[in-house]
Amino acid sequence: MSRAFSYSFYHSKTWTRTRNEYAASKHGLCERCLSLGVVNTGEIVHHIKELTPENINDSSISLSWDNLELVCRKCHADLHRHTYAEMNSAKLTPIVREGFGFDLDGNLVDNGNSLDPHGNGCS
Repeated sequence: MSRAFSYSFYHSKTWTRTRNEYAASKHGLCERCLSLGVVNTGEIVHHIKELTPENINDSSISLSWDNLELVCRKCHADLHRHTYAEMNSAKLTPIVREGFGFDLDGNLVDNGNSLDPHGNGCS
């Protein structure tokens, strides 16, 4: 999911071409799984160094193959779960609302302890 500052980038012809060429160069396989001897389809071209409003226009970060990694949905969720853990340890605001998280497929899910606006547990 792209954030407001990156929407145009992720929908550009330049990114689409770079993403597709990179994925093809990895034969469509998840690089993290492959490093463990597991063959799994890679679905997401992930930026190793996260894109920010400050670096998104720096092609050595946003378009460089040295900063890309083809991963499956589970590995991508694991990568971002690690990012969220770092954010929490640094006392930064997480991107998702408290009580929610991501499943292994990267879908937003209620962790069962979120509250509705009236203070009742959500069902």
